[in-house]
Amino acid sequence: MKESLKALLAPKSSVFELGQGVSVQIRELSLRERIAWRSESIGPDGKLGDDWVQNLLFRAVRDDDGNPVWERPEDVDGSESVLGKLLEAVQGVNGLGADKAQEGN
Repeated sequence: MKESLKALLAPKSSVFELGQGVSVQIRELSLRERIAWRSESIGPDGKLGDDWVQNLLFRAVRDDDGNPVWERPEDVDGSESVLGKLLEAVQGVNGLGADKAQEGN
């Protein structure tokens, strides 16, 4: 039973098609990853900082082999429309509302 529970609790990944034959893996964040993301992204006022999108995409988007697409959150950049699609997918997989101004509200 313990192994079954561990398997159930393991974060999952799903393939997300960006178009033109390009796909990435979108990962569920583990509890520890979610706590780290919150810590890095939420300011003392309780609001998400300007870099929350970069931090979230960095943690959740992987290439076909499961490796990070970017080396660090500051490297997350590119077409806003493509990154917007990735953000929607990451938010959906991780149960984050697209209209949230604050995590936990």
